[in-house]
Amino acid sequence: MHTIYIHKLGHNLSLVLVLAVLTAGLASPSEIPNYVPGQMVCYVANPGIIDSINNEFGTEYITYNVLLHDYLLTTDTLRNLDSLASVIAAYPGVAYCYPNRVLYAPEAVQASQPFIDAVGETIFPLQQAAQTLNLDSTHDYTTGGSATVGILDAGMDFGHELLFSNVSSGDDYVSGDNFSQEVPGGVAFGHGTFVAGIVRLTAPDAHIIGYRVLDTSGIGNGFFIAEAIVEAVLDGCNAINLSFVMDGVHPTVEKALQFARENDVIVVAAAGNDSAQVDRYPASSFYAMSVAAVDSFGFKAAFSNYSSTVKLVAPGTGIYACYPGNQYARWDGTSFAAPFVTGQAALLFALNPDASWDEINNAICSLAVNIDSLNPGYEGLLGSGLIDPLATVQSGGYVCGDVNNDGTATNAVDLNFIVNYIFRNGTIPANFLAANCDGVAGPPNILDLNCIVNFIFRNGHSPICNP
Repeated sequence: MHTIYIHKLGHNLSLVLVLAVLTAGLASPSEIPNYVPGQMVCYVANPGIIDSINNEFGTEYITYNVLLHDYLLTTDTLRNLDSLASVIAAYPGVAYCYPNRVLYAPEAVQASQPFIDAVGETIFPLQQAAQTLNLDSTHDYTTGGSATVGILDAGMDFGHELLFSNVSSGDDYVSGDNFSQEVPGGVAFGHGTFVAGIVRLTAPDAHIIGYRVLDTSGIGNGFFIAEAIVEAVLDGCNAINLSFVMDGVHPTVEKALQFARENDVIVVAAAGNDSAQVDRYPASSFYAMSVAAVDSFGFKAAFSNYSSTVKLVAPGTGIYACYPGNQYARWDGTSFAAPFVTGQAALLFALNPDASWDEINNAICSLAVNIDSLNPGYEGLLGSGLIDPLATVQSGGYVCGDVNNDGTATNAVDLNFIVNYIFRNGTIPANFLAANCDGVAGPPNILDLNCIVNFIFRNGHSPICNP
């Protein structure tokens, strides 16, 4: 049985609604179709031959993504897409062609174990996850007010009391309109609203744009997900949350992720809930940040995937967030660990609007707390460790003292870098804030150099950075 416990607002007594969905009503990952029936994605070097391809192979053109240069074609749903795509891929002028694969929200198709809520909505900012991540103290530095987050999911409830003041809708790639409201009636209902609530918990004043790319069963069309990623980048999102997974790689989504990274947009993705050492895509992409889940004690959540491609972990058990209809729920999953990292990226972009992808990535990863000692047997498979939003905002979004911007703590390489800059007309530090060891504003100077020397060789104070 798959159970989500909902707390209804507007009552003096705690009213707990239990929504139970029989296991038979859920789809397991093995039952999910591998691709959209009758759809293929092809890259054609010479657009002039697309009509010839359609005539010869009995396909039809649906749409073309001008930035990713991919065509979406359709054909009879009874045809073997793998075979047909292979034949078209061998056609002169076609770089590749493959079935249009689907992605899915793991919690929507796998039983999760949410906890009953008996406290009420006041627990939202006080919940264990918020305490674990020191979010209250983090918000003394920034609440993410100038940052924008894109959430690609099953839509969201834009009228929820936690969301309505600072959210807007992107396109709905399921219904084909421009209003990405969650649609009731399926096992994915509430997934997007819940994810948005976690971003709101982490970065309370960040603007959120919702894009509906998953249907009510939690399944999404890979080609349209790629288009939504591109739309989110063009809409000015600083960070994008992808709480869905698939086997293998979707080349068009991969190009969209690359487009995001080239535009300094952080894409965060859930590692998946198979409780296995397995790489789920898009989390495994070079262009994304893969997030696994831990419990409130820092132990790997029983359901969470783990692998060498995981970059970080975040709380993912007993998370309390908003649910459609001005309600609240508790839910478990890597889908709900990922938006903590997305929100953290928003906080850093609010502090440093011109920060690069590498700078934000390095700050989040290098200041994470290693938890290998708490998780014997998973060493090296939980990334850099548990995110530390407070440490990253205190560093101004950069690793304090990391003069050469390689994402590591202050060391002899940084010392050599600042010596070359001050005395030998060497490379300018990527950001003066990280090189501001003595805490006094301005370009790196002899006082910062002395600070670094004292720290490395004389047990001096840690770099201060913030002026």
